[in-house]
Amino acid sequence: VIPSTSPQTIWAHRGQAVHRAITTLLPSTVTNSPPKVPDGGVGTTPDTGDGVLAEGEVILEEISNIIVTFNEAMDNTTTGDEVSNPLNYLLLSEGNTAGFQTTSCQVAKSTGVDMGDIQVPISTVSYTGTAPYQATLNLAAPIENGNYRLYACGTATLRDLAGNALLGGADYLLNFSVQMATTPSNLPSTGFR
Repeated sequence: VIPSTSPQTIWAHRGQAVHRAITTLLPSTVTNSPPKVPDGGVGTTPDTGDGVLAEGEVILEEISNIIVTFNEAMDNTTTGDEVSNPLNYLLLSEGNTAGFQTTSCQVAKSTGVDMGDIQVPISTVSYTGTAPYQATLNLAAPIENGNYRLYACGTATLRDLAGNALLGGADYLLNFSVQMATTPSNLPSTGFR
């Protein structure tokens, strides 16, 4: 932690490049520890009832946003690595193959999402920039019944203000399911899903 309220010069090493950021820092804003998504750090809109989307949770209603909370301020200025870049998250639906086949964001970025998975479009991401450091993933359309896996990409992109990769360079992932009751109001005009 850099315990200062005066402007500081921070040097962060990213692969082969060294980036210089001059910013006004508050105590505990920038750390040497990698950022993480804390336990209970994912929620949805509408809320699933307790404010938390837990590992393995079954959602019984339509959701249109997923909210990811980080334990510290995240980089939202480095082109491509911005916490508000939809490409830095991956939402998959289980395809015809049981289980998820795409193993990481890094693999998905280099070779594409595995053919056994279906990528769910994230249209935009908004980021608060202040505590509680929330990124709201706005889905292109509400998600339908099925099994899902959310990745926040630490293997490829998401970093804190000091340049530390999410989870030390690992992806955060969360598995959940949607099982809405089929009612006439949520069926397509054909009457079938």
